Amino acid sequence: MKLQKHLFSAAIAFSSILAIALLFAALDKNASNDIRELFRSDGREVLATVSGAFLGKDSAVTAVKVKTPDGIRLEIYDNKGGDYKLLKKIEIGSRDAFFNFAGRVSNLAADDVDGDNIQEILIPMYDENLVAHLAILKYDPQSQDFERL
Repeated sequence: MKLQKHLFSAAIAFSSILAIALLFAALDKNASNDIRELFRSDGREVLATVSGAFLGKDSAVTAVKVKTPDGIRLEIYDNKGGDYKLLKKIEIGSRDAFFNFAGRVSNLAADDVDGDNIQEILIPMYDENLVAHLAILKYDPQSQDFERL
């Protein structure tokens, strides 16, 4: 009986100390942010993926539209041979955008826009004034980089 009484008293004391610590943390903005960060994951959410031969005929590339706490970005990976090598990161903005592509609503697509038999990456996006744009990224073998058409 005495052991149960001591355990109960210890639990009450611990709960009281924890409640006081949480109260002070809530009142202190820096401590509140630190506690919030303890429970937050890295915040990466995959919004869309598209794969294609964006580098040329025999390439295998995947474009991933990712939402992070800092905004939305496109990450382009070369996945030839099964390994994913990051080729480029492109900041898109803070809002996800959609467009009608081939009769379906999409926020990322691939198509051969210029008719050279090599697919381009199609990314709907908003500018800082919330005007919608369709960005078309094409791989340039001379600069070995993706450039906007």
